[in-house]
Amino acid sequence: MAATWHPVWDQKSNSWVVDFRVRGERIRRRLSVRDRSLKDVAISLARDLHEEAWANALRVRERNQDVTFEVAAEKYISAGGEKRFLAKITQYLGPKVLVQDVDAAVMARATKDLYPSAKRDTIRRQLTVPIRAVQNFASGKRRESVPDTRRTRWLTPEEAERLLIAAANPQTSDLRDPDRQTLRKIAFMLGTGAGPGETMALNADGWNPNTREWWLPGTKTVFRPEIPLCVFFKVAS
Repeated sequence: MAATWHPVWDQKSNSWVVDFRVRGERIRRRLSVRDRSLKDVAISLARDLHEEAWANALRVRERNQDVTFEVAAEKYISAGGEKRFLAKITQYLGPKVLVQDVDAAVMARATKDLYPSAKRDTIRRQLTVPIRAVQNFASGKRRESVPDTRRTRWLTPEEAERLLIAAANPQTSDLRDPDRQTLRKIAFMLGTGAGPGETMALNADGWNPNTREWWLPGTKTVFRPEIPLCVFFKVAS
């Protein structure tokens, strides 16, 4: 039986790949071997990668052997982590409990003492998740913000017209829509510029029949998160 770190041939990428875990961290990547006959080379590279991953994991563990949960939580919060439920946890654990010593048994006692009658989801949200977040932070498993590289693609007039024609004839696309509700939604969004989320947020109370204007709750925020961006648009006769 092959070791869990052994590479496998991936037909799609035409290369040898590895997919294994070291102390809960997943190592998944393509190797720089694109010849299926060079399996021995791929195994050698995978072995080196596996040993390097374990060496890194052990170094991180050694660095955190003397770190208390309280100190780790403080660093986690300073780095932008959610602090809402941690004060209660750190006060319960005290200043001497090491971060790696907060295991399942400790969390079971904390659950009994702090949330004796709470629902499972409450315990997960207010106890288990915060503790795991601090432990992951202390072990170096920190989420990095990824810049949004998505591009907005606008429909051409020809594409918009074809979309309207398709929605007007749902039977040609095997769409069960006898009342042409899909056509109404698409026509509304194309005619007003509203997005799907904005369209579904429309409320009858926002309609002004005198001016034929509709108050549209926006999906973005400006200045402060608690102030929603709202838009008025006029419905043509």
